[in-house]
Amino acid sequence: MFYDLTTSSSIEILFTILEKCKGVEQNNKYHPEGDVFTHSVQVLNHALRETDDIDLIFAAMLHDVGKQIQNFNHDKIAVQMLE
Repeated sequence: MFYDLTTSSSIEILFTILEKCKGVEQNNKYHPEGDVFTHSVQVLNHALRETDDIDLIFAAMLHDVGKQIQNFNHDKIAVQMLE
């Protein structure tokens, strides 16, 4: 797990990172739902319905946050951001 989730500041950091995805455009062909934030919230909602695994839930929520920097290798960028 990336963060100690026992403090509200740790959780706040994760949601701040996600919120910065508002307005980050994606290819409409693959993501007709809109920007990275909207997509990530939809994926988060699916994860919350399907599992109680907190690591999987946060992975779902944050899987595309690297797109706020660039699309190519956004997964690796996301890991660097979260570290």
